[in-house]
Formats: sequence, structure tokens, C-alpha cells
Amino acid sequence: MGLDSTAALRSNSLTRHQAARVGESLLTARPLNRQQLAAVLGVLMILTAVPRLLMAWQHDVICADGYYYLSMATLWEQGQFDAALSYLNINLYPLILWGMKAVGLEGSWAFKSWGIAISCLTVLPLYGVARRCFDDRVACAATLLYAFQPELIELAVEPVREPTFWFCFLSAGDLLARSVETCASLICPAAAGAAWGAAIHT
Repeated sequence: MGLDSTAALRSNSLTRHQAARVGESLLTARPLNRQQLAAVLGVLMILTAVPRLLMAWQHDVICADGYYYLSMATLWEQGQFDAALSYLNINLYPLILWGMKAVGLEGSWAFKSWGIAISCLTVLPLYGVARRCFDDRVACAATLLYAFQPELIELAVEPVREPTFWFCFLSAGDLLARSVETCASLICPAAAGAAWGAAIHT
């Protein structure tokens, strides 16, 4: 029993020490190591998810644009490709809605789940861009503003393109910033071009 108590105390002390080191790094603008960065990103993604999950639970009204994208997905599902393209040209978001329905994900929680998931993933490129342009403190502040911005929270639970667009757009920016750091590789510039193309068609 004494050994268990000692181990628990050491574990709690280590956790507090790690949290203190992360806080110290952010306050002094010292770059975070990989373990600290993973912890910060995890916390930021959770903070991004919580208000969106609460909004999804309370919000049942679909905006006018939402019905438009849902109708485009229905046209794709019915094979009316000419009609779908004449209304919206090539747009990835109705195709995503169509794909979710094809695998059995239907109803409001299908597009809400996509919006929340893609909004949480947007934390990664947003933090990456801000970190490479400035530092971890600015990246944290920018991501917190994104996490709690009311309009972005509401859009995340609507069947609209905006959350997907921001993910693609910021991913392109992050990959371009990475390509500047690693000029020898063509993978990042190629991936940035693909992400930029996805953003244009979202």
C-alpha cells in the first residue's frame, strides 16, 4: 500500500512538473519539444471540440445554405451529375455528404460529426502556420481564438462548406511553410498544391 501511494505521488509530481515546463516554455517563447507540443495540441483540440459538441446538441435548425448543399448531395446520389455541376460546378463538400450517405451515415448527426471532426483537425495546420511564422505563444493564442469564435462554432454544426474549406486552406499554408524549411523534398510542395486545389473546390 505504501509503494502504491509513493508511485501515485511520483506520478502526480511528474505530471505537475511537465505542465509547469509547458507553461514556462510558452511564457518564455522557448520552442516546445515534441512531447510538450503533442500535449498542447491535444488540449487545444479538446477545447475546440467541447463548444461545438454543445452547439450540436442544442442546434437543430439548418440554414438556407445548408439545404442547398444537401440538395446538391442528393443530386449526386441520384446520378444527376449535369444538374449538380450546373448549380455548383465541382465542389468537394456535396461529394463528402454523398459519400457519408453512401456508407450509411445519414441524418443531422452525420454532417455535424464531419463538421466537428474537421474543425478539430484544423487546429493542427492553424497551429503549424502560426508557429512557423511567429512562435508557440502566438500559435496558442490564434488557436484559442479559433476554438471559441462563436460564428465558427455555429458553422461547424451546419451542413456548409466553411469548416472543410478552412482545413484545406490552412493545410496548404502549413505545407507551404514546411516546404520552405525542407527545400530538398518535393512532397510538401506537391501536397500543398493538392490542398490548395481542394480549398479552391470547396
